[in-house]
Amino acid sequence: MRSGFLLACLVTLGACTSVVSLKPAVPYDAGITDSRILGSWTLVGPEDSVSLLITESKPGVYRITSPDPEAQTPSYELRIGTFGGDYDLLEVRLDLSSLPGSDSVGYYPWALETYSQYLVRRTGAELEFAAFDLDALADAIAGGSLSVSHVRLTEGVLGPSDILITADTEQLRAALAEFIQQPGAVTPITRKGRSLVLPE
Repeated sequence: MRSGFLLACLVTLGACTSVVSLKPAVPYDAGITDSRILGSWTLVGPEDSVSLLITESKPGVYRITSPDPEAQTPSYELRIGTFGGDYDLLEVRLDLSSLPGSDSVGYYPWALETYSQYLVRRTGAELEFAAFDLDALADAIAGGSLSVSHVRLTEGVLGPSDILITADTEQLRAALAEFIQQPGAVTPITRKGRSLVLPE
């Protein structure tokens, strides 16, 4: 498994459907500084693993890179923002336009730069990570039980049936806050030291 593909699991996390947003859920000026996120991490997939490095580009804004100089990986930016309840939001901005040849792979031009939301609990001695169940989130949005502005892509950013949330930041946060109350909405990400085991 190429490191670029495994890093893309930051967006899909094993779900059959990818749900990304055009607008951030963490406002640009509201990023939280937490030094525990910094340093080397390992993403562990079903067949392979990849190392990544998180550095702080400016207060409250982090950069995710691969230490592999030959890896053709997208550019990722990370922010942590308050959310309420047990979790804070951990948001990753994926810039697919940073990939070589991205202008010829058939992506929608306006979806080249999108946001994906995850969860982090910062109250303990170590960070604990979780993900929204993207299949359940997609079903709730498509079925109308979760009202949020979106479009269903016939040729998705990372899959054949992605959902692109087009709501503004306030509406997006409200929808995620409503969804997290549903049973099974959150999938824990197993942490083993500095390794994160991605759900299958």
